[in-house]
Amino acid sequence: MKKTEYIRKPISMKEEMMLAFRYPRTALLIALHSLFRSLDIKPVHALLPPRLLQLYASEYCNARCAMCPVAESMKRQQKIAKETVDMAFVKKLVSGFGVFKPSIFLTGGEPLLNKEIINIIKYFDEKRIITTMTTNGMLLKKCAKELVNTGISVVVVSIDGPRPAHDKNRGVRGIYDSAVDGIKEVIKERNAAGKSFPKVNINAVINSECIDDMDHLLNLAKKLGIDGISFQHPAFYNDKIANANKVYCARHNIKADVIGMLCNKGVIRKEQMKKLEKFIEKAERSENPKVFIKPFTDSLEDYYSHRLPGLMSSCYTIWDAGIIRGSGELEMCLGYKIGNVLDKPVPELWNNSHARKIRLLVKKHKIIPACFRCCTLNFRFRI
Repeated sequence: MKKTEYIRKPISMKEEMMLAFRYPRTALLIALHSLFRSLDIKPVHALLPPRLLQLYASEYCNARCAMCPVAESMKRQQKIAKETVDMAFVKKLVSGFGVFKPSIFLTGGEPLLNKEIINIIKYFDEKRIITTMTTNGMLLKKCAKELVNTGISVVVVSIDGPRPAHDKNRGVRGIYDSAVDGIKEVIKERNAAGKSFPKVNINAVINSECIDDMDHLLNLAKKLGIDGISFQHPAFYNDKIANANKVYCARHNIKADVIGMLCNKGVIRKEQMKKLEKFIEKAERSENPKVFIKPFTDSLEDYYSHRLPGLMSSCYTIWDAGIIRGSGELEMCLGYKIGNVLDKPVPELWNNSHARKIRLLVKKHKIIPACFRCCTLNFRFRI
């Protein structure tokens, strides 16, 4: 496995220039954040608004994914948010962006359960905002033609492995076939329209059910003509971490959720570790499709244990990415709210006292319990 962090781009230089030309204010914001990240510039008072906003287009979901951090977060808060984003919400959000325009990543819940989702994406595109979306694919085939014509840049479809394992992991019989059919339809409509976008990617969460047949996804991606595939290490925690987070949050008077599934035993079996290591070594050499392994870790063995991340682990997310729930609450980390975008614009919230407080804590302590296996952390265990 490679020991250095790197970025592989799923699009060509020509396509990247096309996006930058169409979405200049978003492209400039992304470029500035990339510069700040490379120079490790992390002021308590952020110099820029977030480059990315994860927008929960719907808090509902038609799948029952065992490892879903969103579902776990809502359970821990003893509530299920029922708010669904509508056009009035989106217009209010965009009106407060100012000069820079963050890119929008539509998530949930299941975004396609939002009855206004097509018009919402079109509106973002009209306002020159890069928009991407993740989906479980159950409703993708039905709306493929409309979706291709919205201006959306990337559609990410969740498929974890072969049919039986994926259906079990996502809690719905037939979800694998629906996702594959949806991908085929989007690619067919895109090609028929002579378009380069949307790119269609697969995201797979690594789990013990699928490790023995992960080559299936590489072969499937080639067969379908997928543009890129991400293999994502799962987020998890144990009771010890959960208790440490409660103590830390109480001590500093904050509220932040530990991301992932509660797992006091091993996430994958010891004999599966070698298979995973060999697969990743092979997958990272793939060019068709391009393969991304996330989050970065310098030790698979340590990641899949319950070892704490080293102090050289790094996160830039509380400087460059936010989460907007269906209620309008803006979160920096899952569960850490800094205000509501329906009351105040994002740039103003991004530098309020709550935002500065969590940045100060992370700068001081490097890692807090909520970071344990967060998907945005770059994990360094060996240095």
